[in-house]
Amino acid sequence: MKTSKWVQNLLNWVKKCNLGLLGSVIALLVLSIFYFPAATGMYPERGIPLDELLNRGEARISSRVLQKELGMDAELADQVAGSVVRYARASNIPWELVVAVIKVESAGYPQAVSPRGAKGLMQVMPFWTTELGADPRAIFEPETNVWMGISILKHYLQRYKALDVALAAYNGSLGSPEYPEKVLKTYRQLISYQLN
Repeated sequence: MKTSKWVQNLLNWVKKCNLGLLGSVIALLVLSIFYFPAATGMYPERGIPLDELLNRGEARISSRVLQKELGMDAELADQVAGSVVRYARASNIPWELVVAVIKVESAGYPQAVSPRGAKGLMQVMPFWTTELGADPRAIFEPETNVWMGISILKHYLQRYKALDVALAAYNGSLGSPEYPEKVLKTYRQLISYQLN
């Protein structure tokens, strides 16, 4: 039985990413919404690589979540969603987890400043700009802040090898379960939102 090229691309991508059943279902959903119409010429996106189409599809979904869950306007949500999906995928972190951190940390307010001095959407402490080689003046820029936040979260995931401990370290609350539980509850809600 001969399969079309886009189906073969999907199967190769699912195998490459080792997504599991849930990830495969989500990939099929995204492709059925965005890639199949493009492959048939219904959208002018014909010929765009599969990874780019998946990024676009996830960014569209993520943007809708940011608008609905955090009340972001469409332009900001699109900008943040594009950054979240791009950097989360590059770091092998689910974008829904990143959105959960943003929701808990800043409620989606890009200019948020905590009493301890953490700044922006992902509440990045200023010393991280030096650690990551970022311009300190750009800490409030959504793309820079998301990139830094995801880089920090990846650092702690690699260091502690456990999501709850990494989240506590990200928040500066190692040993306390409240923050990780709050983020993980939000993460589960976002995933169930995706499936409904």
